[in-house]
Amino acid sequence: MKGKYYEFRKYQAPSDYSMQYDNELEEYEEHFGLLNEPDKCGVTRGIKWFSYAFTIFKDNLLTWLAISVIYGIIISVLDLRFVLKIIAFFVMFHFTAGFIFVSALQEEGEQPNIGDMFAGFRHKFVPLLLLTLLEIVFIIIISFIAGFALSMIISGLDIMSIMREALQMQKVFSGYIIFLLLIMMIPFIVLLMALWHAPALIMLHDISPFQAMKMSFKGYLRNMLPFTLLGLLMVVFIIMLIILAIFINLLTVSLGFSGSDFIFWLMSPLFAIMTYTSYRDIWTHVMIDEE
Repeated sequence: MKGKYYEFRKYQAPSDYSMQYDNELEEYEEHFGLLNEPDKCGVTRGIKWFSYAFTIFKDNLLTWLAISVIYGIIISVLDLRFVLKIIAFFVMFHFTAGFIFVSALQEEGEQPNIGDMFAGFRHKFVPLLLLTLLEIVFIIIISFIAGFALSMIISGLDIMSIMREALQMQKVFSGYIIFLLLIMMIPFIVLLMALWHAPALIMLHDISPFQAMKMSFKGYLRNMLPFTLLGLLMVVFIIMLIILAIFINLLTVSLGFSGSDFIFWLMSPLFAIMTYTSYRDIWTHVMIDEE
């Protein structure tokens, strides 16, 4: 199986390249095997998804570092103007799909090129753009419902009485606010579940955006425990990166630039690889630690 899916990477004219991509996509599905239903993984697989992402990164370190730097520079440039920030938002899934594509190349025994990080733009620009638009639609719907529900709750409360009680019972009031915020977060967590594997399913299996969201949600829901563990590990990792970034900033502040930027540039590729490792276990016949 190794190498078959990605033989099309040799240079071809754009039209031939796209046609070969479609043909190899079919061959990939035949050999790799997309499951009809998501597999249910043990809770400890969350640790494997996290650690194996670092293995993939380490095994092709120079390429991934170069990809991280190029990605960071592009995002930094897009962050300079408001209009460019909007563009950056609309192409986030394209970068994620590219990072997933590079991971798949590497796992197939191929040597990925730096240009492969743009595979999402080259092959799946419209589907990934539609995925972004779906995300925006759901965010608007969720925000509207959450805002309406919150306004209804507040309108039914005696604000002055609550304020007086808050002076006497600050902890209770604070706990109530935290509870409301947690309730409001639930729809956004559901949206995250629907988006987690969608770029991989679109990029590697030609699934339509809405169908990919439904499949991603179903796979996430069936594997809540390992995903919870993965999420905790990612939070710890982010905290460690923040601490490291603060330390690096203290060392580089006298030089007039933020040396911590590169630390955060690594996050998106690494998290995208974690998307790939969990997708492999849940949606294909070949788990990440199988030869």
